[in-house]
Amino acid sequence: MCITAACPKVPPPLLEQLADGGRLIAPVREEGVQNLVLFEKSGEGIRREVICQVLYVPLRGKYG
Repeated sequence: MCITAACPKVPPPLLEQLADGGRLIAPVREEGVQNLVLFEKSGEGIRREVICQVLYVPLRGKYG
């Protein structure tokens, strides 16, 4: 799954939809920058890995 607009945090409903082994990639606003972050779900929880800095348009609405 891929989010194509920057969000302050990944909307919880999207993380909840991930199956075991599922991946989500999203631009997340953190401390004044946007990081492209990979989330991967396993039986142990959700692993988070920052890939690089990016610049996307902001997400709007409830989760923006």
